[in-house]
Amino acid sequence: MAQRKQPRAVPVPPLHVLPRGTAMVPDYEAQDTGTRRFLGWKFDREQGPEFKDATSKKTMRHGGFVRQTGVAVTIQPTNKYRGEYLKHLRDGDLWPADLATAMAAHCAWEPSFGGEHPAVKRDVPPSAPPAMPKRPSKPPSSAAPAAPEK
Repeated sequence: MAQRKQPRAVPVPPLHVLPRGTAMVPDYEAQDTGTRRFLGWKFDREQGPEFKDATSKKTMRHGGFVRQTGVAVTIQPTNKYRGEYLKHLRDGDLWPADLATAMAAHCAWEPSFGGEHPAVKRDVPPSAPPAMPKRPSKPPSSAAPAAPEK
């Protein structure tokens, strides 16, 4: 009896994502511990309107989240919420930061990120054909017309 070969485990690459627009995708692992955190956003205590604290009479601010541009967030293959992040990529809530992430999510790869993240070092798709020069639609003006045949 022939022995069966064990199937090879295909390595799963990590996802590299960037925040897109004003969509605030939660960091699900942080929320498991009770921390309110979002991918690509940072909490800033100096944001928001001022108010006077009732007990201390100090002037304070509410705080708010500020989007981080040019900072890609890495989601490891072992993350139990990987499927949720792939869905956010497909829904357009996150930008794929590299070609491998776009291929894993089956979404379009846009290296310009819609102009939202100009400082991110972008990958070039290896399968992209080189730019071909356009063929002229008219013959060059220096070409002489062909003589009629007899």
